[in-house]
Amino acid sequence: MAARAVGPSGRVVGLEKSLAIYAVMSEGLAAYDAGPRSARIEVVHADAAAYLARQPDKSFDVVVFDPMFEKPAKAQPSFEVLRRFAEHAPLTPEVLAEARRVARRLVAVKAGKYSEELVRLGLTPVPLSRYASVSWGRVAPVGG
Repeated sequence: MAARAVGPSGRVVGLEKSLAIYAVMSEGLAAYDAGPRSARIEVVHADAAAYLARQPDKSFDVVVFDPMFEKPAKAQPSFEVLRRFAEHAPLTPEVLAEARRVARRLVAVKAGKYSEELVRLGLTPVPLSRYASVSWGRVAPVGG
């Protein structure tokens, strides 16, 4: 969705700390043709804290965190294999602060529907349909 939203002249960077998942994602996205109305997704093998710390202020329009949920939902067996290699450390307030510094428009955090992660981070869940299986929190950038 991000690649389509920014269009062919935009930039989407996906960070992945797990080397195994990075390898799968970078190979898959390199072979994927998103069409002429989408940006290519640049996959970077990096820890979000270290990567964000190196970025200039206001260098991305939006920063999105889409972590593995602490309580996994039922998934396909192939996804369950990937889950074993995923980074399971929770998002920290320090990394969220770096994201706010780097973002120009907003920072969004995805969490499981009944997760306490958003509350732990001081975020108010965005109202969604009662049938939604996830929740989102958003916070303005620094100075925004």
